[in-house]
Amino acid sequence: MLAFIIPLKSRQVSDSWIGVSQLFERCLKSVCQQSGAEFRVIVVCNERPAISFHHPAVSYLEVDFLPTDLSFPAKGLDKGRRIVEGLVAARDFSPTHIAIVDADDCVSKRLAGFVKQHPESEGWFFDRGYLYKARSPSIYLRRKAFHKRCGTSHILRYSLLKFPQEGAENRLELNQFYNEHQHISTRLEQRGITLQSLPFIGAICIVENGENIYQKSFQQLHHVKLDPISRLKDWRNFRRLTPEICQEFGLYRLEKISAGV
Repeated sequence: MLAFIIPLKSRQVSDSWIGVSQLFERCLKSVCQQSGAEFRVIVVCNERPAISFHHPAVSYLEVDFLPTDLSFPAKGLDKGRRIVEGLVAARDFSPTHIAIVDADDCVSKRLAGFVKQHPESEGWFFDRGYLYKARSPSIYLRRKAFHKRCGTSHILRYSLLKFPQEGAENRLELNQFYNEHQHISTRLEQRGITLQSLPFIGAICIVENGENIYQKSFQQLHHVKLDPISRLKDWRNFRRLTPEICQEFGLYRLEKISAGV
């Protein structure tokens, strides 16, 4: 069984709580449209967002901590801490695997069913994935190293994961490990754990939505060279956002929300 962990930022550090809530609701709908019924979702948050969508597989874990400041490192460690809290809470559901999902992204509806078919696997990284600029009519296929750019990019065998020790001696190390998704595969390889490449596209990373912590722009995320030849070659990775893609990932258009609410 696959457990999804969604770390959700607090209202206090959001540019727009309405915007955060709308992005999260779309993410949650996407996760919960799994074609297989054997999954759970754990949302780690300070306060529950006001959304209309509910699902019996979803649990909310409310925490009382916040980032120490509004810098990128502090926000990253806060996110990592939320992930660790969610991983500990997942024990109650005895998952075979966990997937960490950024609260503004969308995932394939095939993930839970695929995990059920491979319960003994050590896990997968998402080498390929879609990048979507909010409210765009097109989508971009990143063909390599998607897991280096997007936090929604790994499925890990639960029994192989590390958890906080008594006295929380390794708490900071774990917060960094789970937040720094670009290093997860390499660090697990150093422990003798080899992740496989997911054989299908597992996620859509959504940028320029007003609430991204790190890669706030499409250009920053996909790192294509700006010379004319490279840009021309890169056009082959853009494609029309089809109803089939929207249906598989639960992606739908959100209207632009003003900041501060």
